[in-house]
Amino acid sequence: MLRLGEKAVFILIVMLSIFGPLSTDMYLSGLPEMIDYFGTNETVISITLYGFMVFMALGCLVLGPISDKYGRRPVLIFSMAVYIFGSIGCCLTSNIWVMILFRIIQAVGGGGAIALSVALIKDYFVGDKLGKALSLTAVIGVLGPILAPIIGTILIETVDWQATFWAPALVSSICLIMAFMLPGDIPTEKFSGSVAGSLKSMFGIFGNRDFFSFMVLVCIFILPFMAYLAVSSYIYQDMFGVSAGAYSLFLAASMIIGIVCMTVFQKFIGRLGNRVTLWILLCIGAMDTILIPTVGSINEYLFMLSMVPAIFLITTFRSFGYNILLNQRDYSSGSVSSVLNFTTFMLGFVGMMIGSMPWGNFIYGITFCAGISSVIFFAIWAYTVKKGTTVRGIDGVSRDS
Repeated sequence: MLRLGEKAVFILIVMLSIFGPLSTDMYLSGLPEMIDYFGTNETVISITLYGFMVFMALGCLVLGPISDKYGRRPVLIFSMAVYIFGSIGCCLTSNIWVMILFRIIQAVGGGGAIALSVALIKDYFVGDKLGKALSLTAVIGVLGPILAPIIGTILIETVDWQATFWAPALVSSICLIMAFMLPGDIPTEKFSGSVAGSLKSMFGIFGNRDFFSFMVLVCIFILPFMAYLAVSSYIYQDMFGVSAGAYSLFLAASMIIGIVCMTVFQKFIGRLGNRVTLWILLCIGAMDTILIPTVGSINEYLFMLSMVPAIFLITTFRSFGYNILLNQRDYSSGSVSSVLNFTTFMLGFVGMMIGSMPWGNFIYGITFCAGISSVIFFAIWAYTVKKGTTVRGIDGVSRDS
């Protein structure tokens, strides 16, 4: 049987890492058409989005630890088969409640894809290659929410809304074929206990105060980023009066500048050390909390630039922080991946909800998310510096457990 090489595995990882935006953002512009098709209303149709997000997070939480016991290949094959079944079901049904059921099925498979995308990085890459792989998937994680709606709109206008489910089914079919080509011996050290034991190990991560605290610190700046994605169209188009086409350009520009800043900054992390790096990131987060409501309120160009630090922070933490957490020897990478992605996903969901609240001016919602993220980050990091941590790899702060 053919076996995937390192480059092919990385392509598979990239494809798996886009399952979030592929499943949640691609079909959004088709929601009005879907309301007419199913004869329903906005409240019911929104369940197809929020229900998916919840079950995707749960699927991610469960399937990662199971892959530590049974291996990545069988769990990925299962995840892709479930996702394909759910996607095709969404295309073929004409009943909204059946559609919601298929979305839940699709979500479970998508959760497995996301959990395994990070676990496979740890299985296949070490050292600098691990950091580079995490950086590239962080970039994909930022660009995905931009590209998915654009691709979805093209598919809906040229075909119909069902095409936004056929397309992910095609991508997952390719992933399914590639999953069969994965070696059966990864991870090389499988969890030897029961399935219940593998799931219990995941809850042990939540119970480890030092690990959990640092994980929240690493993930917390997803709040302003997701708030920005949720309400940016209202700010650019309604508040600043730009066109839909110009809005896409402003959104893309903020993402690209943030990614470039992350790429440049990463070259200095090794010289600065992890402790100094974390203090710098905290200062950038605090500064952005001031910039967004002041400078960002002046015009669309300055608002776009005020959001660059938020994008820089989330992409930097995705590569820098994930690298530290995945290299903790106490836990299997599947469990760590599941907990990391679950925490990121749920915090992102909270950020979207906060940002979408009736603030009067949506910039205030993003500011609130940036401010609360900075406060939580400072509280956790100050405590960590004072007391030390059993999380390995933070110079000057790590201590023996």
